[in-house]
Parts: sequence; C-alpha cells; structure tokens
Amino acid sequence: MPFEVGGGPSSSEAAYVAMREAVGQGGYAAEGTIEAAWRWARARGLRGAFCDGRAALCYFPDRTVDAIAVYEEILQLTSAPTETDEERRAAIVDKWIGLIDVSTSSLEDELQKIDSRFSILEHDFATSTTTQRGRAFEDWDPTDPLACGPDFGVIKSTMWPNYSTEFVCQIMYALPVGPISTDALHCLDEAKTLLNEALPAWVDFEFTRTQTGFLLDIDLLDLEGFGS
Repeated sequence: MPFEVGGGPSSSEAAYVAMREAVGQGGYAAEGTIEAAWRWARARGLRGAFCDGRAALCYFPDRTVDAIAVYEEILQLTSAPTETDEERRAAIVDKWIGLIDVSTSSLEDELQKIDSRFSILEHDFATSTTTQRGRAFEDWDPTDPLACGPDFGVIKSTMWPNYSTEFVCQIMYALPVGPISTDALHCLDEAKTLLNEALPAWVDFEFTRTQTGFLLDIDLLDLEGFGS
C-alpha cells in the first residue's frame, strides 16, 4: 500500500535498515544471503516486541482489529463481506457484554423490538401442569425392596422430575389467519435466537398465534391452537 498511496517504510523495514546501517557500508552481506535473512528475522522480532500495545488493545472487543475474527468465532457470529470493521466490532460488543433482563415485561420489550405483534402469555397456575419438585421415582416399598413386577424389578421413574408448565414461556405472535409470510418466519427465527440466549437453560419456550386450544408445536398446524 505505501507504493500506492505514499508513506514511509514499514516498522519491520525501518528496523532492518537501522541494523544494517549500524554495521556500516561494506559491513553487511548482500540481499538474499543468510546474513540478510537473519537480520530480517531480527527486524521482525523487534517489530513484534513493540506491538504489545496493539496486542493489549485487541483484548477489548470495542477496540480490537487483529482479533475481530477471533471474537466472531467465539461468539459464532458471521459477518458479510461488505461490513466494515466498526460494524463488526459493534456486533461483537453487543453480544459480548449485552445483558437482557428476563423479567416478563423486559423480555416482552425485547421481543417487540423484533415485531410489535409479539407478547408473552401469563400462566394460569390453577390449570398448570407440574410435578413434585425433585421427585423422580415412585414410592419405595421398604418391606419388599427387591420385588419383581411387570417392570421386571425396575422402579418406575420419570425423565422429567421437575417438569412444570411454569417453566415454559408461551409467546403470542398475533399473526393474521392464513399462510405465514417470509418476513414473519424471519422474525420467528430472530425471536428464537433471543429466547435461547436470554432464558435460563431449564426454561423452554413455544409460540402460538391463538390463546385457546391445544398447542401442537411440531405439527403441520404449528402456531395454531387445535380446537380454537
């Protein structure tokens, strides 16, 4: 680039010339020799030794240049070829230090930034499904602990001892009746990404565009309430 837009020698070149001039004219070997390669290696080493400031700045996601790709790999971000370094840094900072308040009102605000038709449905505790917290196995009969029954001696248990619909966040997406548009599907993907990042690991979520009937989830009638 200096040949195209002007400018002096690079830091490595400056160090190389300084070391070569230090031994004087005739005191150094010609270019392309082992001695010249050795001097170039020293020059590059000196350049690296004085790059500690630049390396330290790469620790901060809002100032990094050389480590932009490293941060993107850690955060699983993809950038378009047209994006500038500043735009890529902004995306990195937003995901690196961004915090989302997962209280109902704050989470709903974040969803509505994606699409104003999103809202969070409140659970009705009286009709919720739940299990006894922490209980995974059936009653144990201390009088006959080795009894074999229809389960071949295996105690009945559940894979979800803490299951509760209170741990399922229901999202209302007030779409009109009919096929779902491509834009709406894109908004759904963004909402899923937000919820996966914001909600605790033990909290699941599901979407619906009706408030009555059974949620079919993975059925072809997804986002609809059966019998609504």
